[in-house]
Amino acid sequence: MTARRTEDTYLMTRPTSDKPPSSANQAVCRRGILIGAAATAGVIAAGGGGLLVASAHGRSSYQAAVDATWRHAGSTDLAFRPARLELARYATLAANSHNTKPWIFRCIGRAVVILPDEARRLPAVDPDDHHLFASLGCAVENIVQAAPAFGLRASPVFDPGIRQIRIELESAPPFRSALLLLPIG
Repeated sequence: MTARRTEDTYLMTRPTSDKPPSSANQAVCRRGILIGAAATAGVIAAGGGGLLVASAHGRSSYQAAVDATWRHAGSTDLAFRPARLELARYATLAANSHNTKPWIFRCIGRAVVILPDEARRLPAVDPDDHHLFASLGCAVENIVQAAPAFGLRASPVFDPGIRQIRIELESAPPFRSALLLLPIG
């Protein structure tokens, strides 16, 4: 290993041949790094300032998007079809691994079926799909907790053969839960 001076810093290189060092090795220098860091800091500062200005003017539209996402149903006195869709919407708000939202919902008869979305698998960090199915379980639990407010009882059943969770919905008396504070009726 030899040290050679290039502009303002030293580069540690291994002699690989008797040829003179390439210009690629000489391109890395302290001055270049400092200039790049200063430029990056300037871009970040300008972007941050722009973000503050944009958020000051667009706060209401951002807040409207948040409110629309996390809104509660206007009424729990819904027909079965709209109630079933509202339950599926509540399920999409569930905690999920790496924010992948790895689910597909199907409304079939008096049931909501949740399937894993294979395109959203993360085999590098979840080779056995444990996190994927834990995420599906969170979505199912959201449906189970929200269903009583809509006058429904949710009964989930997992079918490992076809890798799906079927949630049968039955009529039940409406119930106000401390976890889901919705007006009844």
